[in-house]
Amino acid sequence: MIWGENDMLKKEDLVWVPKQALALWSNPEDNLYETRDLWNIGIIIDKDDTGNLKVLVNGKMEYTHTNFVKKMVR
Repeated sequence: MIWGENDMLKKEDLVWVPKQALALWSNPEDNLYETRDLWNIGIIIDKDDTGNLKVLVNGKMEYTHTNFVKKMVR
């Protein structure tokens, strides 16, 4: 993941959504440290011009910002 890619997030993208704040300092795609337990997978339902997102995670709607999710690159 290259930082700054979140500027290109769009509706229907799959993203990693942190379960807890500690996750923001980890890489969800790094198998070495088993950090995937800190993240959920979500799909972007809506995005506004200021970067606020509506994300569907585990059947529930979450409201977050592009600064707090990471785009899935796999």
